[in-house]
Amino acid sequence: MTGVMTFHSRAGRAVATLVAAVSLACLLSACDTPPSADRLKADITATLESATPTGLIKPASVEILDASLLRGTVQFATTLELQRDHAFGSWDQMGIAALAKALGAAPWEIEGIKSRGNATGDRIRVTSRAQYSHARTDGDWTLDRFGPPPAPQGTHIRGLREDVWQVTTALIAAPKTWQIIRDNFVWAFSRSHTQLTRARGGYAVVSGTIGSDAWSIVEALRNAATPQRPVVNLIAKDEAAMTRLIRDGDATAAIIDSDRAPALVQAMPELRGVAALFPKQLHIVVSQDSGFASIVDLRGKRIVAANGPSHAGEDALRAYRISAGTAKLDTMTLTAGLEALAKGEVDAVLVTARAPDTQVADFVRSGAGRLLGLDGDAIALLTTAENSYLAINIPARTYPSQLNPITTVAVSALLMAPATTPDHEVTGLLAEVFGSIDYLKAGSVAGMFIARDTAMRGLTMPLHPGATAFFETPVLDR
Repeated sequence: MTGVMTFHSRAGRAVATLVAAVSLACLLSACDTPPSADRLKADITATLESATPTGLIKPASVEILDASLLRGTVQFATTLELQRDHAFGSWDQMGIAALAKALGAAPWEIEGIKSRGNATGDRIRVTSRAQYSHARTDGDWTLDRFGPPPAPQGTHIRGLREDVWQVTTALIAAPKTWQIIRDNFVWAFSRSHTQLTRARGGYAVVSGTIGSDAWSIVEALRNAATPQRPVVNLIAKDEAAMTRLIRDGDATAAIIDSDRAPALVQAMPELRGVAALFPKQLHIVVSQDSGFASIVDLRGKRIVAANGPSHAGEDALRAYRISAGTAKLDTMTLTAGLEALAKGEVDAVLVTARAPDTQVADFVRSGAGRLLGLDGDAIALLTTAENSYLAINIPARTYPSQLNPITTVAVSALLMAPATTPDHEVTGLLAEVFGSIDYLKAGSVAGMFIARDTAMRGLTMPLHPGATAFFETPVLDR
């Protein structure tokens, strides 16, 4: 037994010695030198050429901030120079999210984006990370990817209702009776808080689930608010919760997708339009090698509508005379839908989301999928007066290997308010929404799309008098 242990001990020491020798050889070679700034600049240039419109932007300089030789991670800052005018907040041009995705940066790591558009020669600073590995042939560094972006920081994470929910969940056990007490306590506490906030001259806005685009906009407002004009971010986990908050008179306003607005207006005729905030495009994702050239090819196929309750996918299928009678339709989360598509269990996934959607981008980048567009007849049918859809393009280079624009339709994320909300409260809220907030720095990419020029896109219901007064007031150039 002792001999066996001695053998293993010697073998272990031999392996350790070999590993140490290899590590030493690595350190004495190129391994002890991080990728140069010139190499990093070349990789950034190649990435931008494939991920942004041709000739739009190029790196002017690159600075290596830190490098971990063990992990092959390089933290850097690059200054990018615009080669022509570009509005990153335009609904019809490549947005800042595509640039952030290409370089693996978080929104607040990008500086120099102007809400009214950038001009030729403007410089944009991006801080991010690059992951490198050693090539086995020549030992040189090879770029694996940019990113990932850091996780959102403290103030970007939660809203009031979640804080209260966590406390009460910790204090109260789970029997049904106590669940009812907990639910009503949370609701009563939230109502009291929102009513006090509004009484102090503040605003309470119903957004959506934590991490959603609507939530990020209201979080940006909340974090930028002054003590004199506080903002409460009301989390509505579903449409029923949103309806209750509006109907009970708790909220100043709510963010609602335009294709859901007609049903809510029918249930609550007192709802009024306030402003359109950002677009959510219809994406039709199919397998890369499927051979499908048009939605018409999906007749008789297995189709998933992901992340409801948007009607856009269902209505687009109807424009091609595809229904439950001519295809196998199912609903599931986007994650589950893309997994099923990758396995060949379904033929298409339809989702309405602000482009670029992270999950769709990753799926397309992997080579597993591509996007289909809508033809002119279908778009014309979907954008008639009685419908709430907008004709829109997913700009070229929004997704990996997407060389041309994709014609589709979109819904607008609308700010809406009950007619009972005082005019001055709506006007004040709009002054904050369209004010000087740096949405990008606050972590809201969706907020970059907020502009007066697009504030009426997708609004088909009567406008709130407070909104009318706000948009009819001339704006002085700053």
